[in-house]
Amino acid sequence: MTNTKTSLPVIIIGANISGLMLAQVLKKKGIPFAIYEKEPCLAKPAMGSSITLHQSWASIDKVFSDVHDLSAFIKHALAIQEDPYDMGMSIIDGNANTTLAEICLPKVDQDLAFESFLTEFPLQRAFRLNRYRLREALLRDIPVHWGHSYVASQDLEDFVQVTFANDVEVRGSVLVGADGALSSVCNDLLQGKLQDITDHHPGLFLVSTQWLSPEAYKAFRQVWIISRYCADATHQLSPSSNQDRRRLANSWADASLTGPLHSLVVDTPTDSPVFKINLPQRIPPAEALYQQKRRTVIGDAAHPMVPSRGAGGNQGVMDAVLLGDLIEKAYEGAMTMEQAVHSYLDDMVPRGKAMVQGSHQTNLENYESIDYAVQAIRRIQQLMNA
Repeated sequence: MTNTKTSLPVIIIGANISGLMLAQVLKKKGIPFAIYEKEPCLAKPAMGSSITLHQSWASIDKVFSDVHDLSAFIKHALAIQEDPYDMGMSIIDGNANTTLAEICLPKVDQDLAFESFLTEFPLQRAFRLNRYRLREALLRDIPVHWGHSYVASQDLEDFVQVTFANDVEVRGSVLVGADGALSSVCNDLLQGKLQDITDHHPGLFLVSTQWLSPEAYKAFRQVWIISRYCADATHQLSPSSNQDRRRLANSWADASLTGPLHSLVVDTPTDSPVFKINLPQRIPPAEALYQQKRRTVIGDAAHPMVPSRGAGGNQGVMDAVLLGDLIEKAYEGAMTMEQAVHSYLDDMVPRGKAMVQGSHQTNLENYESIDYAVQAIRRIQQLMNA
């Protein structure tokens, strides 16, 4: 069949993790692409955040097949730059000062080359990565059209046409929305009904940073998140001012925490901002997506989910690599672009639905009892010891 790698580019909306991973996949395959991002540049978030990559390593290995490139990618994005081998985790009862469960990885020789570690200990890959540095690593050799806000698109017979707020219009072979949970692309495909099918986690989350001395902050980067389960929609009516959010967080800490955990919240400097976090969740809108021939969505744009073991970020990486492989088949003439898009949905829709529902249920069970999380950590440790 005819090779069409010189045809129109893949249009990616959103320079987030999934969008940039797709760009890396396409770059490696020699497929033309263009990324458009509404923000004027890559900016650090107001609050530091990180992600644990674990489920998606089979996909990542396809993109960074050379161990030297993989090593450079991971080391640049590590949340704990001082110790790349620090991958354990614990569940601690801070009030009782007891460890309930923990994942203890075998001690790694600090002199062992990181490249050797990646090849000799593949089952221990569970790296905690800083989201900002992860995007920096994925931006390597990837040009981005910054400051372009998506407005609309048309799914035409031989191409897709995309319009941006600055009156720029572009054509592409396929449009991929990677623009987050409140995706403008997904909203467009749903004819403006995105909010109607997007739920929010029934909890009120308040977040702040405990600003310590520069030396201590460098070592710990402490961020506290305190939350309460709300069976109804009252969490949407949370305090609107920083002072009221701070007062609410302190009252929760007074009611349920003691010792260092209590101090971590109530001793936060008065001028530190306290944020409310809404956690949207949405099952992939299969009916609307299957109606598209040259338009689709990946990552949080397709299936936002509440935090649970880094599931959302890992699913986004898997989406990107799978879709990139299928797009390559379409460019090579092995299938049509519509077939590529629908083959991607055949995998993503049930997988995304299961992960959204599973993450939601896990969070609810953790509110009812910590036992669920403790047992999960113990099962992981047993598997690693097997």
